Amino acid sequence: MADKTKKKKNIRYQPPAARHVGILLAVTLAGILLPLAAGLGRGRADSPTPSTKPELQDPAEATPTPTLTPTPFPDGSIRSDALYSGRAMTTDPNSITLLATGDNICHTQLYEKAWQGDGYDFKPYYAGIRDFISAADIATVNQESPMATAIADPSGFPRFNTPSAMGAALIDAGFDVVNLGNNHIYDQGSEGAMLTKEYFDEHDVPSVGLYTNWDDIFDIRVIEKNGIKVAFVSFVEMTNHDPDGSQGDIVFLQDDRTITEQLEAAKEVADIIVAHVHWGEENTRELTDSQLERSQWLVDLGVDIIIGNHSHVLQKMTVLTRSSDGQKCPVAYSLGNFFSNQDHPDQLISALWVLSITKNPESGEIYPDRMGVVPLVTHYSDADRSDFALIPVCEYSADMANSHYCNFSPVKKEGEVMSINYIEKVFNETIPARYINQLATLE
Repeated sequence: MADKTKKKKNIRYQPPAARHVGILLAVTLAGILLPLAAGLGRGRADSPTPSTKPELQDPAEATPTPTLTPTPFPDGSIRSDALYSGRAMTTDPNSITLLATGDNICHTQLYEKAWQGDGYDFKPYYAGIRDFISAADIATVNQESPMATAIADPSGFPRFNTPSAMGAALIDAGFDVVNLGNNHIYDQGSEGAMLTKEYFDEHDVPSVGLYTNWDDIFDIRVIEKNGIKVAFVSFVEMTNHDPDGSQGDIVFLQDDRTITEQLEAAKEVADIIVAHVHWGEENTRELTDSQLERSQWLVDLGVDIIIGNHSHVLQKMTVLTRSSDGQKCPVAYSLGNFFSNQDHPDQLISALWVLSITKNPESGEIYPDRMGVVPLVTHYSDADRSDFALIPVCEYSADMANSHYCNFSPVKKEGEVMSINYIEKVFNETIPARYINQLATLE
């Protein structure tokens, strides 16, 4: 796919000023001195919107969010803002940044609160982290719920159906590639799945994981930035429902032959291959034998970066070595829930995963060389989710954590508690310390 030519503005770091309680997080990712002249190609002005655009609600009224003036913490600390502010980002002109998130899954209360009277607006939910996402050269997200309200009413668990305004919000937030390969893709049947894909097709945003037909599987989605061509593929271990028609194809993780052929096609057109993989078991940090075996198999076949999801909680992040050439390949087995309305602390702690991909100017070799994570919390302090917000931990206070509604929820399990200490414990159990809030060399 041809490179998008529109350019984003350069974003420069300004020391954070005190902000009034109730204003959505708006941290400027500054200091990303990467060559954003090749930017992601989408600014706020040209972001597509639903055909019936609702009046935008003032973000402060839509999702009031208490925030803090960040306090300095050592790089690598769970509370450091070094990566989120841009201070820990690469300045290498031969590198690009790739950003990935966890599951974007829209539960009932979230679309109900997005209703504006004459349409839906999900953009305020992402407003606090929009600048950070948009500043990456390429950003990708797993859209977990189908967008098929043209054929059925909106719905939540267990058969999701999300208004297409969600697509407008993701595009506005700066996402360039959308993964549709997940267990909920057929929740509204084949027609609903294809409506979701068609939305992104119509807005010139490549999607992977759901394909129009078999031939489309081998039409590899490629984004080129700074002379680096990045291909995206997607594999699914299971679906909750089978397709009910001839529309659409997905690639199952167990399909050795198709995966091998698709990766061979990707090698022909790209320098780096990124695979979204939907796998494992829900609500556990334990990895399955299949995750461990298939990850190394994919790396040995040529996948350079694996973005895993499905568990709804953070799982191990590691670096695998390709047997043929010794290349180091970063793997996130699950990044947790990026956007959701679940109830338990583990389901509300996730990561924004940042990787740099570098081209050696002398040899021309291209490879992932560094990675880091920004810890993220899904916050709400009442049953109504009136102050729902996505908040980086560097901006999250102990008082906010203690007031999180999941600490008082009737479905709370014994021993569960949202706190800064618990967030730190989760990251210490899943992410090597060298990658927390700083971009570090792969090892």
